[in-house]
Amino acid sequence: MAKREEIKKVSDIANEGSKYDNLKATAKVANIQERFDDTTHNDNPYDDAIQYLQKKIEDVIDESNLQGTASGSYATDIKTLTLASGSFSARVTTNDAKVSSPFPAITTKQAKTTVSIQMIQHIPAVNDDSRDTLNIVIGLTNSKGLTTLKQFVLNSSS
Repeated sequence: MAKREEIKKVSDIANEGSKYDNLKATAKVANIQERFDDTTHNDNPYDDAIQYLQKKIEDVIDESNLQGTASGSYATDIKTLTLASGSFSARVTTNDAKVSSPFPAITTKQAKTTVSIQMIQHIPAVNDDSRDTLNIVIGLTNSKGLTTLKQFVLNSSS
């Protein structure tokens, strides 16, 4: 990522890029600096407003330059996180390959019949006076595609 060039302040006209060349002439620089000089008497009724705006704009320039400097380090942080996430992803994939289903295989003696766990839902107790609940729904699908569901509800002892 290329480093962003800092924004110049009004007092640094000489170091501005080429798009400001028409304002770099000595007479123009002197006029600009006179308009923004708040240490002397203002001979133009609009100088107060111009000086106020100049100060506000320079506050924005300071903040922008500060953020630009900080964002350089953000780029490094993002690269570090991206590398770490790739490593994390590889570890998850490796660990997932080691784990089989947490449930034992459910089998049936009937041909073309399948048994499956349709849902497991744990409902924690809301306080010490209530009970944990575990809902389990098991499905049995026959050779014609018809499924029978059976729900089991287990409650903890109170």
